[in-house]
Amino acid sequence: MSYGAEDRGGTVLATLKTHARDSWVRWVLEVSIFASVLVFWPRLVGHAVQAAILAEVFFVFLAILWQWRRPVDARADRDGAAD
Repeated sequence: MSYGAEDRGGTVLATLKTHARDSWVRWVLEVSIFASVLVFWPRLVGHAVQAAILAEVFFVFLAILWQWRRPVDARADRDGAAD
């Protein structure tokens, strides 16, 4: 089965670049890329903010857990040294 671009040793991207020299194809590609950025950018930014908040909560939880465990470890060392 032949697919054209691969038979000539090129790729689909090379085929798109070749056809992008036509003004209308280039315009369609640019508009579709711009539209996809406009549509998905707020979602990506929203997910990034959400991930940053979750990471901050997670690291605060780890810090609290670390501080809570340290006195227990110190008491265990102190009690162990007294034996």
